Amino acid sequence: SISVGQCGIQMGDIIWRNYCSEHLIDEQGHYAKQRMVQYRKHGPTKYIISDGHYFQTFFEQTGTGQYVPRNIMVDLEPNVIDDIKTSKF
Repeated sequence: SISVGQCGIQMGDIIWRNYCSEHLIDEQGHYAKQRMVQYRKHGPTKYIISDGHYFQTFFEQTGTGQYVPRNIMVDLEPNVIDDIKTSKF
């Protein structure tokens, strides 16, 4: 994805945090295959364990086994990008 400008970068950050949560990528970029996900949809609570690697469409795996987002951020003001670089994800 491409995030442009302060608003685009901040929105992109929120979207990528959601992608990480949905695809079981932890804060260090590791795939938490064994983590259970709880969801509720019009009925009793269900638990699932995700083990598919379909998320690699959105993430690139590094040589150390971490997954990083396939994303480009563009802004003339470096402070916005620096805030994302120093965030917990």
